[in-house]
Amino acid sequence: MATVLPQANGTLSKNDNKMNRKIAVLSQKGGVGKTTIALNLAYSLCRIGGMKIMVIDADLQGGIASAVNLKPDKGLVQILRGECSLKEALIPLKGDNLVLLANGIQVPEDILFLEEQAISGELRAILAVFGEYDFVLYDSPAGIGAISREILAVCNSFIQVIDCRAGTVKSMAKLLKLSSWIKRQVNPGLYLEGVVVNRFRPESVIQAKILERVKSRFPARLFFETLIVDDPVFEHASIKGLPVERFADGKQATKAFLAMAIEVCAKKMQSQEDINALAGLALGDEVGDLGQLFRKEGDEALSKTPIHGDRVTEILRELCGNCGCRGAVVADEMGLPLAEHQSPFGVDALATYGSILGEALVGADNILKMSEANNIVMDINDDEKLVMRRFPIMDSNYFLLAVCPQEAEVLGELEYATDRIAAELY
Repeated sequence: MATVLPQANGTLSKNDNKMNRKIAVLSQKGGVGKTTIALNLAYSLCRIGGMKIMVIDADLQGGIASAVNLKPDKGLVQILRGECSLKEALIPLKGDNLVLLANGIQVPEDILFLEEQAISGELRAILAVFGEYDFVLYDSPAGIGAISREILAVCNSFIQVIDCRAGTVKSMAKLLKLSSWIKRQVNPGLYLEGVVVNRFRPESVIQAKILERVKSRFPARLFFETLIVDDPVFEHASIKGLPVERFADGKQATKAFLAMAIEVCAKKMQSQEDINALAGLALGDEVGDLGQLFRKEGDEALSKTPIHGDRVTEILRELCGNCGCRGAVVADEMGLPLAEHQSPFGVDALATYGSILGEALVGADNILKMSEANNIVMDINDDEKLVMRRFPIMDSNYFLLAVCPQEAEVLGELEYATDRIAAELY
């Protein structure tokens, strides 16, 4: 493929061949901001040397079109039915440099049709074209269904979008396993562009701890240096149908997506000098030094977040003092410990045990129809017992476990403590 190099005159030199990089934007979980990443990354890539970008809205929900306040009547569905040509279906978002191909879904039957076309292989033929564009970004459905598989079959690479919530590690692993299978069986050239952390809240103890644990379980090279911090401007941009770069208060968010675009382009750069020149071409003086731009904001947030000396630990300390407990730990539904105070057992082991016990509570919900079954008490020996309380934060379950004397009445204290912990961690 051609190497794209920044020139002193403010343009990018190319040979006769295009980059032709097809990148899927994927997530195992819904609601992680995949569409936000795809749309804003596309706009940012447009700012780098006037490259031509296409965004394909292959998500059945039509998130890209909704994000830019469009209701297109032509797209993938109509092309596959022979009702229009590809050229007729393209929608300019930023002149000829950025165009959108919508999914074309108008009625529920169109969803079934698009999925059938994916299963039959017809969709792949449409997704594999677009050689005249430098980058094609595919906003894919959440999960690992037929459409996502077909997109991975034609792409050079993919970006996995995650957030810092319970279940993130499990969702990462599932998608990585699928991509590995696609690479072995269908598309040998497929590679991971990177995992990007979206909607990160630096002030959140729980998100900082999850980010720390996720990065400790996977090789550092899997992750983008850029970290997308949660910002109200994304909601404003969605309402207005505009990218964040169009908003006066969207400067920080714009910097993050430009940084991510530079990381994507840097995979084809020949040297660090070329990368720095590209950054200057794209950003001018509005961001400054590239080293600062690529600073690990997540790591800085972690260093500012006192995981083991925070308010949650203090709440656990007070709980143990009030009830005579030997120790306590808070964990997520995957067994990830978030805070602890004098845990008498290994923290990881106790937290994992809490995850296993949590499955019993889920079973009580589903089998016994006992939605309020949030507590479990188990004898450890003649003197002590293990008490666990489940509590929700947003749409995820968390657990507080304490080891206390047999005679202690602690359920009321645990409920009070979990209410305070939820308020701190939200």
